[in-house]
Amino acid sequence: MSHKVKIFLIYFVSFIVIFTIVRYLIGLIIPQMEHLYLMITAAIITVVLSPRLDKDQNGRYVLKSVFRKEPLIK
Repeated sequence: MSHKVKIFLIYFVSFIVIFTIVRYLIGLIIPQMEHLYLMITAAIITVVLSPRLDKDQNGRYVLKSVFRKEPLIK
């Protein structure tokens, strides 16, 4: 498996996991929230919290977090 495919797969899985957890937690905290607003809110929070795809000086893809300066996966 190439480095590019591995990074994109990790990015996709982490996005789905974070989205699922955030959606579940918002559903527990605010149970009367409508489904559409629940999904939009979870998507916005997930975009903010999920790792970002970026390229380093060599042109390889890396995952960067909002909370750390160095890349999560090189």
